[in-house]
Amino acid sequence: MSQRAAVPLATASQTPDQAEQNTQPTASADTDAPKKGRKRPGPKRTENEKNFDYLAGGFWSQSREIHEPRIIDKEELLLISDILDGLGLTPPSEYLEGKTVKKLKLYNSKHARSKPGPILTWTDLVKSGDSTFILAMRRALSRSAKKTWC
Repeated sequence: MSQRAAVPLATASQTPDQAEQNTQPTASADTDAPKKGRKRPGPKRTENEKNFDYLAGGFWSQSREIHEPRIIDKEELLLISDILDGLGLTPPSEYLEGKTVKKLKLYNSKHARSKPGPILTWTDLVKSGDSTFILAMRRALSRSAKKTWC
């Protein structure tokens, strides 16, 4: 089979020159194929996320330089969490990673009216003693340090 050539579409009120401008393009493999290799841009980072990365990453890097075995203990995490709370970089659920955010929100909904209460600050997160949340905080701080200080 041969490809059909572009045929001018003329209406009664058009001149032949105007009809040539209204040609339909023929189907070709280049125009119908999906474009490969193009990715959609990711979500835009907010100013709070940029500030968190810069500040938290800096605190994490400084703490790791101070301690010889490079292990940040709970007291050091409490110090960092106090600073982050003082700077208004709360709640932690805005800065943690996917699954942990869901767990934290579930925890907060279950403990909203209980004695320990919901975790709304970084200090509450460290004081809760939940290893999942503390590990998530360490990951967020480490990730921020890699983004800004490497």
